[in-house]
Amino acid sequence: MITITTSNVNGIRAAKRKGIETWAGEHAPDIWCMQEIRAPQDELNPIFGEFGFEYATAGKIADQSELTAMNEVCRVKGRAGVGLLTDLPVTARRYGLSGLDEDVDSGRWIEADVTTPQGYGITVACVYVHAGNSDDPVKMAQKYRFLDTMLTRMGELRDEASRGGRQAVLCGDFN
Repeated sequence: MITITTSNVNGIRAAKRKGIETWAGEHAPDIWCMQEIRAPQDELNPIFGEFGFEYATAGKIADQSELTAMNEVCRVKGRAGVGLLTDLPVTARRYGLSGLDEDVDSGRWIEADVTTPQGYGITVACVYVHAGNSDDPVKMAQKYRFLDTMLTRMGELRDEASRGGRQAVLCGDFN
């Protein structure tokens, strides 16, 4: 059995001020998906490092460097990003959805292919979809383009699983 946790942290720095690293040490899920991290990379890296320390202290990993961390931050400061931590072996990482490079606000998508202790391969996707703004046709078009591309990728994951390949888990905040 593995544990997968998904959390809308509503700002990882704010969550840190409220003691999220203590929660990480007490629970240390095998896979932890986070949405709305809202931090630049240079501030996120040390926080993820602290989570690694907590996982090591809890005995989930031998050394904090064994915790795999990946994330996608928004190019617009203060906007939602996603992060994924795992103590399971990672065989592949993917960032973003193909063809959405110009859509800054439409959403975030990261994937990790992990191997369970039983030897099964699963793909875990961590997603954030922005609410959009019905008064802004450009933003709504971006959101719908993200959703359409997301549905295409979800279909690919479903098809792979139905052929006996990796199973998939989708975690996220879907506005």
